Amino acid sequence: MIKMVFVAPYPQMGQIAREEFSSQLHHRQRERDRPNYSFYVIDTESRSTDEVMHDLKGDSDVLIARGGFVRDLHAQDYAIPVAEIQMAGSDLIEALKKTKSRFDSAPVGIIGSDNMLTGIGQLSRALDLRIRPYYLKANTMAEVKSMVDAAERDGMRVIIGGLKGTKYAASRGLESLLLESGRESIGQAIGQAFRIARSNHIERQKAQTYKTIIDSAYEGIIVVNQRNRIIMVNNAAQRILGISVPPEHDVHSIDAVLAESELKTAAKRSGEFFNEVLRFNNLQLSVNKVDLRLNEELFGSVLTFQDITKIEEMERKIRGLVFSSGHSAKYRFDDIIGKSDRPSLREARLQRAAGGRNRHREGTVRPEYPQRRRPCRTAVRGGQLRHLAG
Repeated sequence: MIKMVFVAPYPQMGQIAREEFSSQLHHRQRERDRPNYSFYVIDTESRSTDEVMHDLKGDSDVLIARGGFVRDLHAQDYAIPVAEIQMAGSDLIEALKKTKSRFDSAPVGIIGSDNMLTGIGQLSRALDLRIRPYYLKANTMAEVKSMVDAAERDGMRVIIGGLKGTKYAASRGLESLLLESGRESIGQAIGQAFRIARSNHIERQKAQTYKTIIDSAYEGIIVVNQRNRIIMVNNAAQRILGISVPPEHDVHSIDAVLAESELKTAAKRSGEFFNEVLRFNNLQLSVNKVDLRLNEELFGSVLTFQDITKIEEMERKIRGLVFSSGHSAKYRFDDIIGKSDRPSLREARLQRAAGGRNRHREGTVRPEYPQRRRPCRTAVRGGQLRHLAG
């Protein structure tokens, strides 16, 4: 199942997205080996990017979003690919035409991220409108309010922006207009999401295979990117170090995960090393560090380590188990070497020989002899005298 998630900043946008998804899915019915798709719409009216991503738990194949949400995803190293809803020039023109028809020449402040307001200056001059852009950086509710307040101080009487900004502007007594994405822009983003999701689903299957292998490893493994942010910690590492790290879609700095220690210092140190004994709290670790490179470009490093103390304890346990579970004989020598009631061949010969001698003493004419012996021959080979049976 391929999971696609649409991040809707206002309810009407989510409804258009559902319609576009159904339409495009119908056209893909004849695709060969077409996988199953699921489509979810998440409302972000009063939620931050971190809250939304926490709810998703990293199990989506693609996100479809616009504006500041997309910029936040790129800035925070989330691994889920994004199909961005571009704010087309036609969408901006439509918003400005509505503004002109409803508010005439009133001064307008437009609030949004820089990737949403591209070309707004040229369009406002072409339509002869007094428009001042206010660019969001953090995309938080506090920043949106501060931008609306700044626009009001600057004499703006109309606010164009997202749902958060327009609602707050209305509460301040200002006119407002929601900056909407058109059906064409939404449809293009969903079409791009179909292509991204298919390839990403295959990559996620490979990644899950590698993760399962790594989690089953005996050694602790920590993967760090070039900005000293931990992007993966296997189960053995968490067990050895006594730490707990959330799922892989959350990225954390080394400082937030590892306490001050030789291990933390070595993780930040540049260059590779092998079999270094480092301390972490009360542990002594044997640590290796290997760089990750792609086309000769460094993009991170992998730390592998073992607890030396645990290894010594395990060695003592193994030796004890081997000693305590040594092999014991199933049969004793008394069971193997028994005594038969039937006399052996040698005993029978000795008895016959003894009987013959006794009869000879008593005057018996014909004595009994043991079996006739074969004559022997001698030969010399290799300077040694050897006896050969005839």
